[in-house]
Amino acid sequence: MISKVKIYNDGSHYIGLPIIHPEEEKSENMHNCCNGIPGLSSVSTDDLPFDLNNSWERYIAAKEVFEKYYSYSMSLSKKERLDFLHSKLDGFFSTFDMATKFIQANLNRKYRNFVYRRLRCLRKLNLADFNYFCTFTYDDKKLSEKDFRTKFSYFIQNKASRDNWSYIGVWERGSETERLHFHALINIPEGTLPGKNVKKRKWSSKVKRLVTVIENDYILDRFGANDFSPINLEDANEYNDLLCYLLKYIEKSGERLVYSRGLYTFLEAYIDEENDVLCTKYNPTVKFTLYDDFRVFNPDGTLIGTCDETVLNSLKKRMS
Repeated sequence: MISKVKIYNDGSHYIGLPIIHPEEEKSENMHNCCNGIPGLSSVSTDDLPFDLNNSWERYIAAKEVFEKYYSYSMSLSKKERLDFLHSKLDGFFSTFDMATKFIQANLNRKYRNFVYRRLRCLRKLNLADFNYFCTFTYDDKKLSEKDFRTKFSYFIQNKASRDNWSYIGVWERGSETERLHFHALINIPEGTLPGKNVKKRKWSSKVKRLVTVIENDYILDRFGANDFSPINLEDANEYNDLLCYLLKYIEKSGERLVYSRGLYTFLEAYIDEENDVLCTKYNPTVKFTLYDDFRVFNPDGTLIGTCDETVLNSLKKRMS
């Protein structure tokens, strides 16, 4: 039986999700929505300590205060976090229990959002082919921290638009120097990196020894120190370590991963559900674990080919 699915890679296997009919998908989204109220799709009305018909403005004001102080609270212990948030939300609630219920509902919302961002990020990473892991640090003799963030963002976005670079990265401050730098996994097509790459020996404060780095003179002249480390895609452990290094930042409050446009989450395909599905899981929706050599078909059932880079690249890309 030929089935239309969305395919993603979980790091070990390709997984197929049956594509829901648009009307069913719309109905499911409306069911998950909090009585149709915008901005509450991830919070159940049962979790809210207010009667929304009478206290909507008060809820919005309390939520703005929660958002303002959430980042700082995540550096505290669980008890300290609750006490801190209670102190900032004092006056919004008539009882302590109502305030606690509100705080816990929004902490749960933050955690659900984190899980979703991490899952979406993993799916993007596992369908991308990056060839460099890079670190960029600004030189304050050349530009300020603000200028570095602005101008380097423009530079890498421009390379993505003009030269088909793709990247996923994060801004970070050094643990010892507090100097801003940018870590990224980047796919750089051959011949599109300006300047020359030069091998250098540098002291690494992270591993406390001299290491060999590849530095680009074009970026060195305009921004500061940089390191282009080639990625060995055949070394699964090395690549997974790099993924984990980036993924840990979405667990830090206030940190956001930076994507180039065109990093997709799913491939859309027609598969043979009877012969190319290794097993089916139900948790809570249907998921097909596909054989490594699963076949891809046209809507009319004619064979396109067996799973390989060429076939996968020919499939329609989806962001959701």
